[in-house]
Amino acid sequence: MAVEQYNQAFIQLSDIRARLAATAAELVQAKADLAAGQEKFDLRLAGIYKSGQTTGVLDVILSSQTFGDLLRAFNSVQTVSEHDATLLVEIKKDRRRVRKANETIARQENSQTQVAVALDSKRDVVERTLKERRGALGDVNADITAQEGELARLAQAQAPVPLVLLPSFVPAPVPAPAPAVVSAPAGDKAAQVVSIVQAQLGKPYVWAASGPNSFDCSGLTMYVFAQVGISLPHSAEAQFNMGTRVSKDQLQPGDLIFGAHGGYIGHVGIYIGNDQYIHSPQTGDVVKISNVSSRRNYIGAVRLL
Repeated sequence: MAVEQYNQAFIQLSDIRARLAATAAELVQAKADLAAGQEKFDLRLAGIYKSGQTTGVLDVILSSQTFGDLLRAFNSVQTVSEHDATLLVEIKKDRRRVRKANETIARQENSQTQVAVALDSKRDVVERTLKERRGALGDVNADITAQEGELARLAQAQAPVPLVLLPSFVPAPVPAPAPAVVSAPAGDKAAQVVSIVQAQLGKPYVWAASGPNSFDCSGLTMYVFAQVGISLPHSAEAQFNMGTRVSKDQLQPGDLIFGAHGGYIGHVGIYIGNDQYIHSPQTGDVVKISNVSSRRNYIGAVRLL
C-alpha cells in the first residue's frame, strides 16, 4: 500500500510541475504584452505633450505620482481619443493577467511543496518497511542456521551410534496453480496480455520496479500493457480510474483487478480466467498466480481492452 501511495504522489507532483511550467510561460507572455502596451502608451503621451494639447493632459502627467495614478486620472481627461481608451483597456487587462499568473504560480508552488513533503514522508515509510522486512528475513535465516547447527551437534554427540542425518528442513514449495488456458482469436489483445504476463511468472517483487526483470504490482501491469500499445501510469489508484468498470461475475482475461487497504487502492493484478489472476504481491515474493475468490480485500475490476 505504501509503495502505491508513493507512486500516486509522484504522479501528482509531476502534474503540478507541468502546470507550473505552463503558468510560468503565460506569465512571461503577459509581461511582454504589458511592456508593449506601456511602450505604446508612453509614445502617445509624448506625442500629446509635443503637440501642445490641452493643459488638462499636462496636469494629469505632472500631478500623477505613479503609473497607476496616471491610468486612473487619464480616464477622466476629455482629450483621450477612442484609440487611447482602447489602449488603456488592453494595458489594464495585461496587468490583471500578470497579477493572476503570479497568484496562480504562488498557489502551484505551495501545492508542489506540500506534495513533495508528502512524497518524502511516503518514501521514508516504504524504506522503513523494507528495512523491517529485510531484518525479519535475516532473523529467520539466522534462526534456521542456529537450528541446523544444533541438529549437527546433537548428531555428533550421539556417535558412535550410526545415525542417518536428515537434510536441513526446507519447506517444499507449494506449486502454483496451472495458468488458465485462454481461448481467444490469434492477435487478440486480451490473449496477448495474458501470454505476456504469464511470461513474467517467477520474477522477483522489487519496490518501484517496472520490468523487465523485476516488478512491483502496478509496475507489472504497466509493463505488460505497454507491450500491446497501452500506456498506464505507475500507480494502482490511477489505473483504477481508467477504462470501464466491470463486475466480478463479468471478469474476462486481460481485465485489471484491484485490492484495497483501508479504503486506499493498494494492489493490482491481471485476470487470466478460471478465477485466477497474476500479480506481483510484496517484498520477498515473486510474480505468481492467485485466486480472485481468495482475495479478501478485492474492491473492483477495470477493462482496458
